[in-house]
Amino acid sequence: MKIITNGSQPSRKGPDEYFTGTVRLDAPFQATGPARVGGRR
Repeated sequence: MKIITNGSQPSRKGPDEYFTGTVRLDAPFQATGPARVGGRR
């Protein structure tokens, strides 16, 4: 697992099929092989 510092990557828009309104997603926890898990907030 690689932990990314806050603000070092741009936020992404949350997908319309899962959210209503405007949602911003940050991904400070990203999976690297062979891991299959990550995290967003």
